[in-house]
Amino acid sequence: MAARLGIILYWLGCIVAVFIVSAAIAFYVAEGSADDLPAVGFLILIAAIVWGIGRACRYVLAGT
Repeated sequence: MAARLGIILYWLGCIVAVFIVSAAIAFYVAEGSADDLPAVGFLILIAAIVWGIGRACRYVLAGT
């Protein structure tokens, strides 16, 4: 049961990370300014942290 929960949390983290990266790309394309690069970088960093948390949940709960 815990292994399945770990896999589900991992996929949920991946989906959320994809949405955050998509929002960062859309933000950059819509604004089109180099001044927004720190904000885009910050959003990508948040997406990486979310993905990492999902990966850690899968490692701890599912052992993979």
